Amino acid sequence: MPHRILLHSRRALCILALICLCMPLGACAWFAKDDDTRTVVTTTHNPVSLAYYKAGRTYSAQGRFELAREQYLLAYAAAEGDPTLRSALEQELQAADMMLRTIR
Repeated sequence: MPHRILLHSRRALCILALICLCMPLGACAWFAKDDDTRTVVTTTHNPVSLAYYKAGRTYSAQGRFELAREQYLLAYAAAEGDPTLRSALEQELQAADMMLRTIR
């Protein structure tokens, strides 16, 4: 009989611990603002340059900086006449070059 009581108390303790751990996650939704507005931004960038840019970011996240640099250069060439995208690509190229110099 004491063994059953101990088993039930352990089970109750586990359920209580689970509830206590899940409560803060649900409480985050209570503090969310109802008037939270989100804006959608559309771009007029060249889709080819954006595809190369995205591929470069993927390679960079994987630590494949030489491939990322190559993709950034292709995106830079395709982004002719787009100063906003070109400046972002220049920063990405500098970061990739710095990582390559650090590795070597």
